[in-house]
Amino acid sequence: MRLIVVGIACVGLAIAGFAGVVGWQMWQRAQRPPADPKVAMLSTGERIHLGAYIQGPRPTVFAFVSGTTTSGRAFGKRLDTICARRPDVRVRVIDIGEPGSEVARQFGVEQAPALWLYRDGKLLSDDTERVWQLLESLP
Repeated sequence: MRLIVVGIACVGLAIAGFAGVVGWQMWQRAQRPPADPKVAMLSTGERIHLGAYIQGPRPTVFAFVSGTTTSGRAFGKRLDTICARRPDVRVRVIDIGEPGSEVARQFGVEQAPALWLYRDGKLLSDDTERVWQLLESLP
């Protein structure tokens, strides 16, 4: 009987140890920064800190979009075309939801779609037409 109890206790400790190791590995993975996808959705209406997503010397485009507009499809195709030609460009999408949402107010975005372009940690332009021009002419 004592041998069975000791055996059960050992199995229990082994399971607990395994669960602890797996839990620790999962926690470590969660602490790593996410991979750097070319395009990433950052927000769906809630406030956000853009500084965490500016990609240093890489051109980083913040695309403010809204699911309520009809111009989004043509906008997306044009952005896809530029990204295909410019592998260094990173796009970070911010869905403002409705005009006047928390994130729209945070950045003063009154209409979507809108583009902002950062490079070397600095805002190059928050004028959508100027951003298109810059994306096509950046070295």
